[in-house]
Amino acid sequence: MGDPFMLQQSTNPAPGILGPPPPSFHLGGPAVGPRGNLGAGNGNLQGPRHMQKGRVETSRVVHIMDFQRGKNLRYQLLQLVEPFGVISNHLILNKINEAFIEMATTEDA
Repeated sequence: MGDPFMLQQSTNPAPGILGPPPPSFHLGGPAVGPRGNLGAGNGNLQGPRHMQKGRVETSRVVHIMDFQRGKNLRYQLLQLVEPFGVISNHLILNKINEAFIEMATTEDA
């Protein structure tokens, strides 16, 4: 699992039932190193591995975080994802409010 304070970029440009697509990642500020410094003058700054240009990895797994728990949580999560395609597998971690839904294809995810 990555840094919880790092913004994640979605590959889905279409708005969905959860709202509009996320804004682009560029925030317009200077590059900041992992410890908050401005690169310490070395000029060889690289972002985290998953943020590097030209490196796009697709996955069949959808990660759902910070959902509201309820009586029919499993049913509600599967109903939420079902219109997008065939669900292969799922894992719900109730104690930390996270779920992983594996779809049949990367296009479905």
